[in-house]
Parts: sequence; C-alpha cells; structure tokens
Amino acid sequence: MPTARYVRIVIIPVVFTTVSLFGIATASASNVLYGQFLWNPTDIFAQLTNRAAVVFASAGFAISIIGTNISANQSPLPLI
Repeated sequence: MPTARYVRIVIIPVVFTTVSLFGIATASASNVLYGQFLWNPTDIFAQLTNRAAVVFASAGFAISIIGTNISANQSPLPLI
C-alpha cells in the first residue's frame, strides 16, 4: 500500500502540469476571441462583460492557486 509521500511524488507533477496546460489553453483561446494573447488573468477578466462570469472565473482561478500552493508546500520526501 503506497504511503502519502509516494502518492505525492506522482500527484504533484500531474497537478502542476494540468494547471499549466489550462493556462496555455486559456491564452490560446484569448487569441481566438480577442485577437491577442492574454496571459494575465486580470486582463482576461477585464475583457469579460458578464459580472457572473468574472466572479466564477476569479473563484476558479483562486481555487487553483490555493490548491497548487497547498500541494507545493507539502514536502513529498522527508528532508532528514
């Protein structure tokens, strides 16, 4: 049965890669929609005209940042 540290060795790179791919997909979609590559989330949110879309997009962005930081701050291997 795998322990938590071995599971994290696999999960952390998968999560980081997934979040990075979502960022790349969002920037590519912004080029199609707005004619320019927008990497900064606040620039993308400024282009949205629906207030609910901005709230949900901001919440999703905040949740992904928090999840990435929580998983990154846990050491997958003992440092001793």
